[in-house]
Amino acid sequence: MLEIDIERERKKRKRKIAFVLSCLIPGLGQFFRKRIAAGIFFFSVFFFMVWLIHEIWQFNPGIIGTFAGLLIFHCLNIIDAYKGPTERTAPCEDRCPAGIDISLYIALISEERFDEALKIIRDRMPLPSICGRICYHPCETVCTLRQRGGSLAIESLKRTASDFTSSKSIQKMKSPKKRENVGIIGAGPAGLSAAYFLVRMGYPVTLYEEEKEPGGLLIFGIPEFRLPDNVVRKDINFLKKMGIVIKTGVRVGKNFEFNKLREKHNAILISAGSLRSTAIDIPGKELKGIFNALALLKKVNQNEKIILKGRVAVIGGGNSAFDAARCAIRCGADDVTIFYRRDEKEMPGIKEELDNALKEGVKIEYRTTPVRFLGKDKVEGIEFIRTELIKVKGKKRSRIKQKEGSNFKVDADAVLVATGQVPDFSFLTSTISEKIVQDRRITVNPITMETPIAGIFAAGDIIGKKRTVVDAIEMGRKAAKGIDWFLRGVGKIRRLIEQFGEFDYPLPYTVPRRKSVSGKRKEQKLLDSEKAITSFLEVELGYTQEEAKKEASRCLQCSRR
Repeated sequence: MLEIDIERERKKRKRKIAFVLSCLIPGLGQFFRKRIAAGIFFFSVFFFMVWLIHEIWQFNPGIIGTFAGLLIFHCLNIIDAYKGPTERTAPCEDRCPAGIDISLYIALISEERFDEALKIIRDRMPLPSICGRICYHPCETVCTLRQRGGSLAIESLKRTASDFTSSKSIQKMKSPKKRENVGIIGAGPAGLSAAYFLVRMGYPVTLYEEEKEPGGLLIFGIPEFRLPDNVVRKDINFLKKMGIVIKTGVRVGKNFEFNKLREKHNAILISAGSLRSTAIDIPGKELKGIFNALALLKKVNQNEKIILKGRVAVIGGGNSAFDAARCAIRCGADDVTIFYRRDEKEMPGIKEELDNALKEGVKIEYRTTPVRFLGKDKVEGIEFIRTELIKVKGKKRSRIKQKEGSNFKVDADAVLVATGQVPDFSFLTSTISEKIVQDRRITVNPITMETPIAGIFAAGDIIGKKRTVVDAIEMGRKAAKGIDWFLRGVGKIRRLIEQFGEFDYPLPYTVPRRKSVSGKRKEQKLLDSEKAITSFLEVELGYTQEEAKKEASRCLQCSRR
């Protein structure tokens, strides 16, 4: 458990005592929790109603209604004693996939209490340094300040809390108490997240990672200028200190059979991700000079020297395409152009990452799709055709239609293909695969993340849902909860009762109320453009402590008003 978990358990016990006391005497539970006004209200009204029944006692429909009202009021008294007043949440907190208490950690940063801010973030986010750099920050799209100087820089402030924390912020842990153990296949964001929350519950956890280092695409699929390796290792090392065991260089299905893994562990979580890149099946795909973008990113992250010259074409519209294009600039390419079959609105990549690519000289062509690669032995060009987007009712993305006669050719000395990845299910036995895999994804219960086979769970890219780090982290948290229910033998009815009684307990930090400071959003500084495109140094430099304090002071504290 983290310190915050111990405090939460203490408050939970206190609420249970208040529940029992209010069952015996209305208002007593509220007095126990030092909610004096609420206690007086429930005590006075309840006994006034008892006195009223005594005064008008006689058997008639009116007395029956009064008895019913008294019973309902007593139930409300019991619920109030346990749960207390409804807590208001800010729009940013409602939109955050991980459910972080954003208002509180922003308020703590405005007080320069970085250690405490990081503890608040880590309550729901095991990878704060990482998500402070690459999160797609949906929270900022609903910030109340977006029309008043620009949305609060929530993502950057999360990074600040991690960057400026002290070594004293490492939280105490208790050793695992439970006998049941869990095995997790894949040490990417979803697997690491599930392990984090399971260890906090007291379960011994072992992760099995095929690569030499844990992190998945975080460590070899995202270049250093966006996410430095030492940042990833910092977050993973924190998880290791919590007692999570990570075995690297283990390929399930080759070094370790899946069924043997099931025998070894009481529950299994599959979070192997989507690591197999999809290829473009068009004429000329066998030509030299056509590279898989993910493979190139992996080589770059492993410090292999890659040299690209002349004109480079990147096919795709996701973050991998943007990363590959920016890597091509740094590897010596003279001209880099991204070709994407849709428009900017339907592009899956993060808008800020596209903007950074454009600032570094990358060009982009929308509504184009390749039909063949040109060249004899090595690629010399690409033939494209223009596309048009046809809106489909009830769907967010349009249907693509090729425009006849709109073909055109472009010269290219190298092509980077970044058209997405698909999961690899080869480690599963055919019997298990038939039961849980459908349409190239593993089917799961969206609440528990359990597959059709009891004891086998799945989370992350492999289930075909949203493919972002923060969404994978939330899926890992859900899977941890589902695994806990499974190992404790919790049935559907008890699960519903637990969900009804489960809510976020107020965290043990107080911040004085202060009026927000008006002003425009402070953008973080960027590495000099000339230096950026000739090195793999991190481009976004983050805030100084003073800048972070000033930006955090703009927060309106919507949940505390």
